[in-house]
Amino acid sequence: MGLPRERPLAALRSLAIRPVFAASRASRAAVLVATHVRSVCKQTLGVWAAEVNSWSSGKGGGAL
Repeated sequence: MGLPRERPLAALRSLAIRPVFAASRASRAAVLVATHVRSVCKQTLGVWAAEVNSWSSGKGGGAL
């Protein structure tokens, strides 16, 4: 009444793969955060540049 060997081996393989998926998920999350930060920085710099240009042209310019 022995169990087939394939099942325990498959379970061990899936356990070995899990850290790879965890690292992949963490990597994707890090890339997503970095992309978001870069986007926010570009938007902020764009607003800041427009504000500086309006100051230098004398066309107003309020607080950021």
